[in-house]
Amino acid sequence: MVGEYRKAKPLYIKALNISKKILGEEHPDTAIIYNNLAELYRSIGEYQKRASLSKSCKKVGTKLFRKRITLEEGKHSLLNRPQIPIN
Repeated sequence: MVGEYRKAKPLYIKALNISKKILGEEHPDTAIIYNNLAELYRSIGEYQKRASLSKSCKKVGTKLFRKRITLEEGKHSLLNRPQIPIN
């Protein structure tokens, strides 16, 4: 089974590079690929590489979460504005 993971490794690396180039470092799909590659490294026992990718994934995830919270807060502040009567 480890042989199959090793075959997948260059494909994940290629997918990550493409995603970072096209979608950007902070895109949710890029974060998913970071996470999947990190789990692949865990499966084949490359724990140092996993730790590094997990940090990258966490960093991207944290930024995405903060952006979402900011957007949600903005949406709620717009919804909670007092209504101005139209004559």
